[in-house]
Amino acid sequence: MTDANVVLGALGADTVLAGTLRLDAERARRAVERVAKPLGLDAVAGAAGIVRIVNTQMAVDLRLALQEQGQDPRKFALVAFGGAGPLHAAALARSVGISTVLVPPYPGLNCAMGMLQTSVRHSYLKSDVGMLSGFPAQRMNDLFAGLEKQAFAEAGEEGFAPEQVRLTRLLDLRYPHQGYTLPVACPPLVEESGRARLKQAFDDLHRQVYGQSAPKEDAEIVTFRLQAEMAVPRLDLPELAAGDGRVERALQGERALFDAEAGDFVVARVYDRRRLKPGDRFAGPAIVEQFDATTLVPAGQAATVDALGILAIAAGEAT
Repeated sequence: MTDANVVLGALGADTVLAGTLRLDAERARRAVERVAKPLGLDAVAGAAGIVRIVNTQMAVDLRLALQEQGQDPRKFALVAFGGAGPLHAAALARSVGISTVLVPPYPGLNCAMGMLQTSVRHSYLKSDVGMLSGFPAQRMNDLFAGLEKQAFAEAGEEGFAPEQVRLTRLLDLRYPHQGYTLPVACPPLVEESGRARLKQAFDDLHRQVYGQSAPKEDAEIVTFRLQAEMAVPRLDLPELAAGDGRVERALQGERALFDAEAGDFVVARVYDRRRLKPGDRFAGPAIVEQFDATTLVPAGQAATVDALGILAIAAGEAT
């Protein structure tokens, strides 16, 4: 994939990955040719095909993930992270129908930063199958109480005080004879009269995810699920001083970039992300380079830098 991006100009021969790894454009071309020639393609066509296949596969996976949750892609922004994510995110978003791409200040470090700021979470499960309409409320409460006791004990062993523990109760429910379940939020104390509300919540969730429900059918409890979450200190990103709107300060050159829609190379401006300031705006085709990642802004799209240094790319409508 890196070789293909070098051949297409998304990564330049003078690009230094992670500050030390220099790319060899000639070897990248030869590597792509070994794949392309048996297919009757030259290096550029082969590289374009590689990128198209990768982007298409990611788009399929993203559409399926959204469809499984009954979600409309137009309601979301796509966050691009990792060293290669920002290279593909704008094209992927446009293909799926997501209008905005957000590139964090340090996309290549985003996973590590997220891991250090992610709350500690544990899940505790107890299977006890029975029909919701006849399952005793007291037994539900007793089963959750046993899971809570375990959660508090393990949180204490990890150095968390009881008041730091946030608990969420869930019931895994299904209609009779189904092979899959859906998790439904359960109140801290279940009362006999509360089972109807649980059934209504399950029907609503099933309709949202699968487009239909069966309000007249009973629901079956499969698993009692308790989630324990303990917050950890969070990093507050400081707001940056606004720039003067002269994005040229960050311009470090130009290079030929293959435009898949045009089927030919176009001239793309190359920007140094360290020199971009809040309020800066520029149009594609453009390439933004930094120590840990490279961001591609295709032709017809535009990027803006916000107060936290986040790069927002307006990907536009799906084609």
